[in-house]
Amino acid sequence: LNGYPTGGYRIFLLAIVVLANIIFTWTVYAGNAATSVIFPHWGITLNYYSDLLVVAGVCGGIAAYITSFGAKWGRANMVVIGLLINAVFALWAVPDAQNKTWFSVATCVLYFADGAIFVGTPALVRDFSPQMQRGVAMGFWTLGPAAGYFVLSAVAQAYLPQKVTFANWQQLYRFSGYAAVVMFVVCLFLLRELSAKVRSQRMTALHERALVEAKAEGLD
Repeated sequence: LNGYPTGGYRIFLLAIVVLANIIFTWTVYAGNAATSVIFPHWGITLNYYSDLLVVAGVCGGIAAYITSFGAKWGRANMVVIGLLINAVFALWAVPDAQNKTWFSVATCVLYFADGAIFVGTPALVRDFSPQMQRGVAMGFWTLGPAAGYFVLSAVAQAYLPQKVTFANWQQLYRFSGYAAVVMFVVCLFLLRELSAKVRSQRMTALHERALVEAKAEGLD
């Protein structure tokens, strides 16, 4: 975007980013409601799962560190690519894993993509918000992880029978994968980010938009 988004379009872009954040959290943690079934099926112990979460968290941290230097790749691009990765792994890689090793690898990939997006989405929220409104915008962004847990809990409660079986827990991931596919298409065609020239300008309040855009064009 060569001009700063205002009005409904700005709210629309912020809403897309927040929804993407919710979907990311949902895809990563979709199977948490069925761990009591996943553990015995693959012989996973609590210690093994705890170690897996540590390794997966490190993968997410590495991704976040790498992508923090990737502004030139495009923040919107990182969100779109991350959604695609999460959709593929939530739909096929995790549900169709043959053993606990493949399940562990797929989980680490989900965390890796999630770590990258946790750099891209707050950066987009910050770019679309002048300094005087940034606190409110970032407050809505933090709804992403909390709302993601709420969605996965609500879906699990509505879908799973009273007794969970190995035949149906995969659907928890697939439901989130379907949502990720829809969100991927939306972001691919509708999500945009500010040009580097506009993004580098400091804007305290929304009424300074014309000044910021003028400076971005090199006007004194």
